[in-house]
Amino acid sequence: LASCPPGLAAKKLKPEICSEQNAMVFRHVRKHPPDLVVLSSSWRKPRATYRQSLQKLLRGLRKLGLPVVMLGPSLVYTKRLPDLLVKHMRAHVPFVARDFVRPEALAVDEEFKSGAIKLHGATYVSIVDLLCPQG
Repeated sequence: LASCPPGLAAKKLKPEICSEQNAMVFRHVRKHPPDLVVLSSSWRKPRATYRQSLQKLLRGLRKLGLPVVMLGPSLVYTKRLPDLLVKHMRAHVPFVARDFVRPEALAVDEEFKSGAIKLHGATYVSIVDLLCPQG
């Protein structure tokens, strides 16, 4: 749901409508199981907030026997991407995307890849690795 992190929280998520909306979607998924669940978010919420809520959701989806793919954090650059690209083109310098990605996205991506956040059987797809294959 737009602007709501995926999860089932014991505590209320902010904005408060998120807990209610996520619970409604989970009830719908339980009644009408899809072939695949794809979770995506900016994943920039405070770690304690999203971790418990996300893990509760992943456990619930696993109990339902649903395959889950989690897309990692989207890349957010330190400056506007077109400006960065033009600057590098003019200087005839290769653009290395990872050098300009905001550090919080890289940190969360590493948490997911390292197993610091249990995925309960979900398949993790790192957007950072897809868009920054050279590291």
